[in-house]
This record gives sequence, C-alpha cells and structure tokens, in this order.
Amino acid sequence: MASPRPLPHSRPADVAANRDARVRGRQLAALVYAGVWRIILGLPTTAAGVALALAAPGSAATGGGFIAFLVLALALGLLGLGAYVSWRGFSFLGDAITRKVSYVTGRIDGDTATYKGATAYYMVIGPSKTRVSRKTYNAMPMGRLCHAYYAPGSLHLFSIEPATEAEPQPALSFGGDAAHAWDRLRWKWLVGAVAVFGLVAGSNGVVIAHPAQMSTVSGSISAYQEIYGKSTSRYLYLEGDQTQYSLNQLDSFPQLYSYTGEHVDLDVLSDSGTDVLALRVRETLYASDLYRNPDHEYWSMAGSGIAVIVLSALTLIAIGWWVYWSRRHHLGDAAEASSDVGQTTPA
Repeated sequence: MASPRPLPHSRPADVAANRDARVRGRQLAALVYAGVWRIILGLPTTAAGVALALAAPGSAATGGGFIAFLVLALALGLLGLGAYVSWRGFSFLGDAITRKVSYVTGRIDGDTATYKGATAYYMVIGPSKTRVSRKTYNAMPMGRLCHAYYAPGSLHLFSIEPATEAEPQPALSFGGDAAHAWDRLRWKWLVGAVAVFGLVAGSNGVVIAHPAQMSTVSGSISAYQEIYGKSTSRYLYLEGDQTQYSLNQLDSFPQLYSYTGEHVDLDVLSDSGTDVLALRVRETLYASDLYRNPDHEYWSMAGSGIAVIVLSALTLIAIGWWVYWSRRHHLGDAAEASSDVGQTTPA
C-alpha cells in the first residue's frame, strides 16, 4: 500500500510548539516581516489617496467633471487599497505581539489565481490560505484531513499535522476565535471607512466649487511650440517669463510661429496658472468655452463631488442594511468567523 504524501508546513519542531500554543522564533520573524513590508507599502498608498482626493476638484477645470470624478474615484481606490494593506500589516504585527495560536481541523484544498499569464498556487485549510510553489501544490495530498495551526488575526498558517494525531492543547481556540480577534480584518469596517471618506471628499468638492477665475498676463511672444503625439499640445512663451502657457483649452487660434515679438494678452485660469482661456493678439480675441461660460467649471467640480457623495451614501446604506439584517438573524462577527472557517470540524 502506497504511503500517504508528506504534508507541507509540517516540521516536527514547529508542530510541537504550535500544539503547545507556542510560536517559534522563525514563525515570529515571518509574522514581523509580513507586517512591516505591508505597512511600509500601505501607509504611503493611503496618504497618496488622501492627497489625490484633495487635488481632484482642481482637475475639473482642465479635464472636465468626468475627469474629476475619475481622479476622485482613483483616490478612493488608492485609499482603500492602502488601508487594506496597512490593516493587514497591523494584523500580522498584532499576531506577533499576542503570539496566540488557533487551530482548525479540515481537509486540504487547493486554489489557483492567474494574472497576466502567471499562475499563483495556494493551499487552503479552513480559513487559512497560504501561497505555495507549483511543486508543493502538485504534491499536496488533496482532501486529507489535518489539524492546521495559524495566527487568529492574520490567518497566517504556522503548521499542519495529520488529524489522526491526538487533540491539541485545550488552551488552543478552535476556529480562530474570530469574534475576539481584534486585529482580524472586517470588510464592512474597511469599506464603510472608505465610503465615509468619500462623503467627506465629495462634500469638499461641492463646497469649494466655483466658476472659472482668470488673471490677465501681458507681454511679447518669445516662442511658440507644438508637440505631436496621440494629441497635439501647443505652448506659448513670453519674453522675460519662464512659464510655459498651455493653449490647449482654446477652441481655435492662428499659427503663432510668425508672431514672435508681437504683444499678447493672456487670460489664464487662476487654478492652474498656466492654462490659457483667452488670447488677444492683433486686436483679435481667441477664447475657450470656460472663458465664455465660467459657470461650467462650477458644475464640473460640484457634479463630480455629488456623484461621489451619492455612491458613498449608497454604499453606507448597503452596509447599514447588512448590519441590520445580520442582527435580525443573529449574525455578526461570529457569523463572519464561521463563514471564514468554512467546512471544518473540531478534533
């Protein structure tokens, strides 16, 4: 009779320590490493999302309301991603501080994910999902019943052993005690926090919305430049002024290569300081839509903010309904825990 396939993550010293509710030094180092790199990546991403959200209303002037909405949506995405990665990092560090061990008894299962032609392989036992090599994945004894020892907050897998072994120490909590794992990620908290920030960011866009404001800059033309690519960009330079003035907002204007030395008056968008909304040269005015209709900037800024407010409010309503429904059906964090554990059975 063929012997069963060896179990991954089954070093005898690791298993023995985890059965006694202890975390070995190498396992502790893995928790710290996983937490630190996630926090280093997550916190700057969160800060970038906040900064982009504050800058989003200004993009309405040059790109329109839809661009401002996309910028604000990107900002919320970065904020959510950064918050998720940061909280995952804190959960690993929390497990490193508490050094608690939980266990489940379940069958080994596998999972794969493919992105841009690269496939990632995972071993799944109860709530714990661990990435493994392809070689390990192909050698896993699928369906074999095992005890899995893991960190209760991050669900980081420590070790596994056959379920035929004696029961672990009674001090170990079966299923991870997710209802009391303070560092366990709760999705409704994370999504709700991002939605609340969306309300604030959207309201900020509405409050600071204003019609297009312009300042006049006068001088003699020193150079004119056209840059060709997917679209043509046109720039004007004045004598004694190092600013590169963009003419891309203008509906039409003459070729200015032969206008060097000519006097010109530029009505420049105050929000950017470089986007020209109107140009007067040789007693002819060449204007943009924002110059003729300054209120369009107001509605671009306010409209993107209102759209984000509506989406954020709907998200919070959906989360509130889920919390209400869960409580009516006696669900909650304990239900999340049981759904995390999946098909597991006590030893």
